[in-house]
Amino acid sequence: MKIEFRPLQLNEPKLVYDYFQSMPANENGLRNSAAGLSESEFSDWVKKQINRSKSIGLEQGIVPDTYFILFIDGVPVGNSKMRHYLTPALEKQGGHIGYRIAPEHRGKGYANVILAETLKHAKAMGIEKVLLTTDADNAASYKTIERNGGLLEKIEDDNRYYWIPL
Repeated sequence: MKIEFRPLQLNEPKLVYDYFQSMPANENGLRNSAAGLSESEFSDWVKKQINRSKSIGLEQGIVPDTYFILFIDGVPVGNSKMRHYLTPALEKQGGHIGYRIAPEHRGKGYANVILAETLKHAKAMGIEKVLLTTDADNAASYKTIERNGGLLEKIEDDNRYYWIPL
């Protein structure tokens, strides 16, 4: 099994476009703002995301973030989004990292891989601890967070709040 984990890149192959089109627009609080885009719109979306990761063209109140894609044997099976820092609003809902695995690839341990790899990038950026939030009833997600060192801070408003020291 060949594992590749990398940031979103310009001129992504159609395989990546197809992956984003197959994912729900909103699932468990993680939005897919690429859902429903044409291929040319997706290309523009990718450029915008890359610029956001470099703090270029950020709208008021938006923090820089980086999208990553996990490939297994050349097939995109999941993606993550890492915010470079938090605002008070993100401390309440969203946290530093969101991740998803395509439904047909769930239950294979890929969520652990994607979160562990995203945490390595957070540490390399100098982030000392990351906040992850998940729906209180999303056992698969909170078990993944706990396996990656997540320490439960609280359960509030049907959300679990975890900190992971890096």
